[in-house]
Amino acid sequence: MCFLASLPLLFMKTGSRPWSSRWHCHRRRACNCSRGLTNYTFDEENKISREQLFRKDILTIGYPQHKVLFRNLPDQIAIDPKSFILNNKAYKQSSDVFFGVFAHPFSENRIAALFFPLSSHQAESVARKITHYGKYSYLAFENGQNRAKGFWPIEQSPLEYRWKDKQLE
Repeated sequence: MCFLASLPLLFMKTGSRPWSSRWHCHRRRACNCSRGLTNYTFDEENKISREQLFRKDILTIGYPQHKVLFRNLPDQIAIDPKSFILNNKAYKQSSDVFFGVFAHPFSENRIAALFFPLSSHQAESVARKITHYGKYSYLAFENGQNRAKGFWPIEQSPLEYRWKDKQLE
Protein backbone atom coordinates (compact mmCIF):
# COMPACT_ATOMS: atom_id res chain seq x y z
CA MET A 1 0.00 0.00 0.00
CA CYS A 2 1.27 3.44 -0.83
CA PHE A 3 0.46 6.48 1.29
CA LEU A 4 0.87 8.93 -1.58
CA ALA A 5 -2.41 10.12 -3.07
CA SER A 6 -3.81 13.17 -4.77
CA LEU A 7 -4.84 15.03 -1.61
CA PRO A 8 -2.82 13.75 1.33
CA LEU A 9 -3.48 15.14 4.77
CA LEU A 10 -0.66 15.02 7.27
CA PHE A 11 -1.11 15.98 10.88
CA MET A 12 0.58 15.84 14.25
CA LYS A 13 -1.10 15.14 17.54
CA THR A 14 -1.38 17.94 20.05
CA GLY A 15 0.52 17.18 23.23
CA SER A 16 2.61 14.40 21.71
CA ARG A 17 6.04 13.66 23.06
CA PRO A 18 8.46 16.49 22.38
CA TRP A 19 10.06 16.24 18.96
CA SER A 20 13.58 17.43 18.42
CA SER A 21 13.79 20.92 16.96
CA ARG A 22 15.82 19.54 14.08
CA TRP A 23 13.09 17.06 13.18
CA HIS A 24 10.47 19.81 13.35
CA CYS A 25 12.51 21.98 10.99
CA HIS A 26 12.97 19.25 8.42
CA ARG A 27 9.59 17.49 8.48
CA ARG A 28 8.10 19.40 5.54
CA ARG A 29 11.26 19.29 3.47
CA ALA A 30 11.74 15.58 4.12
CA CYS A 31 8.17 14.82 3.13
CA ASN A 32 8.46 16.83 -0.08
CA CYS A 33 11.79 15.38 -1.07
CA SER A 34 11.08 11.76 -0.25
CA ARG A 35 7.82 11.42 -2.18
CA GLY A 36 7.45 14.57 -4.24
CA LEU A 37 4.41 15.71 -2.29
CA THR A 38 3.09 19.12 -3.25
CA ASN A 39 -0.51 19.13 -2.05
CA TYR A 40 -0.66 18.47 1.69
CA THR A 41 -1.60 19.94 5.03
CA PHE A 42 0.59 19.82 8.14
CA ASP A 43 -1.45 20.55 11.23
CA GLU A 44 -2.23 19.42 14.73
CA GLU A 45 -4.90 16.80 15.24
CA ASN A 46 -7.25 19.14 17.09
CA LYS A 47 -7.17 21.66 14.20
CA ILE A 48 -8.24 19.23 11.48
CA SER A 49 -11.82 19.63 10.28
CA ARG A 50 -14.20 16.73 9.85
CA GLU A 51 -14.45 17.58 6.14
CA GLN A 52 -10.68 17.22 5.73
CA LEU A 53 -10.78 13.82 7.42
CA PHE A 54 -13.42 12.57 5.00
CA ARG A 55 -11.88 13.75 1.74
CA LYS A 56 -8.16 13.26 2.27
CA ASP A 57 -5.71 10.52 3.06
CA ILE A 58 -4.36 10.70 6.61
CA LEU A 59 -0.82 10.32 7.90
CA THR A 60 -0.77 10.53 11.68
CA ILE A 61 2.56 11.23 13.29
CA GLY A 62 2.59 10.13 16.92
CA TYR A 63 -0.13 8.62 19.08
CA PRO A 64 -3.60 9.80 17.97
CA GLN A 65 -5.91 11.45 20.49
CA HIS A 66 -8.98 10.10 18.71
CA LYS A 67 -8.83 6.33 18.43
CA VAL A 68 -11.63 6.36 15.85
CA LEU A 69 -8.93 7.31 13.34
CA PHE A 70 -7.56 3.79 13.63
CA ARG A 71 -10.68 1.73 14.14
CA ASN A 72 -9.60 -0.35 11.13
CA LEU A 73 -6.37 -1.63 12.68
CA PRO A 74 -5.72 -5.28 11.86
CA ASP A 75 -5.51 -7.78 14.71
CA GLN A 76 -1.73 -8.06 14.37
CA ILE A 77 -1.13 -4.55 15.77
CA ALA A 78 -1.96 -2.99 19.13
CA ILE A 79 -0.89 0.56 19.94
CA ASP A 80 -0.77 2.46 23.21
CA PRO A 81 0.94 5.77 24.05
CA LYS A 82 4.31 4.24 25.04
CA SER A 83 4.54 0.98 23.12
CA PHE A 84 3.16 -1.17 20.34
CA ILE A 85 2.73 -4.87 19.76
CA LEU A 86 3.19 -6.19 16.24
CA ASN A 87 2.67 -9.88 15.44
CA ASN A 88 2.79 -10.73 19.17
CA LYS A 89 6.14 -8.99 19.70
CA ALA A 90 6.19 -6.05 22.10
CA TYR A 91 8.14 -2.91 21.18
CA LYS A 92 8.76 -0.70 24.22
CA GLN A 93 12.19 0.83 23.75
CA SER A 94 12.61 4.51 22.96
CA SER A 95 14.42 3.49 19.76
CA ASP A 96 11.41 1.55 18.40
CA VAL A 97 9.34 2.92 15.52
CA PHE A 98 6.20 1.65 13.79
CA PHE A 99 4.83 2.62 10.39
CA GLY A 100 1.64 1.12 9.00
CA VAL A 101 -0.95 1.79 6.31
CA PHE A 102 -4.62 0.93 6.93
CA ALA A 103 -8.10 1.31 5.54
CA HIS A 104 -9.35 4.87 5.99
CA PRO A 105 -11.80 5.18 8.91
CA PHE A 106 -14.32 7.32 7.00
CA SER A 107 -13.81 6.80 3.25
CA GLU A 108 -13.49 3.65 1.14
CA ASN A 109 -11.44 5.52 -1.48
CA ARG A 110 -8.78 6.78 0.93
CA ILE A 111 -6.11 5.35 3.22
CA ALA A 112 -4.78 6.14 6.66
CA ALA A 113 -1.20 5.69 7.83
CA LEU A 114 0.49 5.90 11.21
CA PHE A 115 4.11 6.90 11.82
CA PHE A 116 4.67 6.09 15.49
CA PRO A 117 8.18 6.63 16.87
CA LEU A 118 8.41 5.95 20.60
CA SER A 119 10.80 8.89 20.88
CA SER A 120 12.05 11.64 18.63
CA HIS A 121 15.67 10.47 18.40
CA GLN A 122 14.93 7.74 15.82
CA ALA A 123 12.06 9.51 14.05
CA GLU A 124 14.07 11.36 11.43
CA SER A 125 16.41 8.53 10.45
CA VAL A 126 13.56 6.00 10.16
CA ALA A 127 11.31 8.45 8.28
CA ARG A 128 13.92 8.66 5.53
CA LYS A 129 13.91 4.87 5.15
CA ILE A 130 10.17 4.30 4.86
CA THR A 131 9.86 5.07 1.15
CA HIS A 132 12.34 2.26 0.41
CA TYR A 133 9.78 -0.23 1.73
CA GLY A 134 6.89 0.99 -0.44
CA LYS A 135 5.28 -2.38 -1.11
CA TYR A 136 4.74 -3.31 2.54
CA SER A 137 1.69 -2.61 4.70
CA TYR A 138 3.67 -2.29 7.92
CA LEU A 139 7.21 -1.80 9.20
CA ALA A 140 8.81 -1.97 12.64
CA PHE A 141 12.26 -0.63 13.44
CA GLU A 142 14.57 -1.12 16.42
CA ASN A 143 17.56 1.22 16.72
CA GLY A 144 17.01 2.37 13.14
CA GLN A 145 17.12 -1.19 11.74
CA ASN A 146 14.09 -2.81 10.13
CA ARG A 147 13.02 -5.77 12.27
CA ALA A 148 9.58 -6.52 10.83
CA LYS A 149 7.84 -5.89 7.54
CA GLY A 150 4.84 -7.44 5.97
CA PHE A 151 1.35 -7.26 4.57
CA TRP A 152 -1.97 -7.13 6.35
CA PRO A 153 -4.22 -10.04 5.42
CA ILE A 154 -6.68 -9.37 2.64
CA GLU A 155 -10.13 -9.42 4.15
CA GLN A 156 -12.09 -8.87 0.96
CA SER A 157 -10.99 -8.71 -2.65
CA PRO A 158 -12.96 -8.20 -5.86
CA LEU A 159 -10.77 -10.94 -7.38
CA GLU A 160 -11.92 -13.52 -4.86
CA TYR A 161 -15.22 -15.37 -4.72
CA ARG A 162 -16.15 -17.33 -1.62
CA TRP A 163 -18.50 -20.24 -2.20
CA LYS A 164 -21.24 -20.73 0.36
CA ASP A 165 -21.67 -24.24 1.77
CA LYS A 166 -24.97 -24.75 -0.11
CA GLN A 167 -23.30 -23.92 -3.43
CA LEU A 168 -20.72 -26.66 -2.90
CA GLU A 169 -23.30 -29.44 -2.52
